Amino acid sequence: MVDIDLDQDQLRCWVASARNATAERNRVVHWAWHGDPASGEFMGVITKRGRAEPRDKQEIQAAITATRIAIEDGYRLLGLEVVKPEP
Repeated sequence: MVDIDLDQDQLRCWVASARNATAERNRVVHWAWHGDPASGEFMGVITKRGRAEPRDKQEIQAAITATRIAIEDGYRLLGLEVVKPEP
């Protein structure tokens, strides 16, 4: 067993960002996707109740951003350097 002394404020920050990332991801990728068969354009998701709900590129980008933030917060929590890829 490894004993790690975690900063409680950073731990709370990471838990909040991880929960947000999970919620954002579930909004856009947890359900079956549907789109326009003619163009292949993504239009939204089909919920477990069978309802079609719209999703757009901004919502997908929000999920990506929330996940990145949670990962970076986790790195900081563990005292690791956050290295961002070059564009």
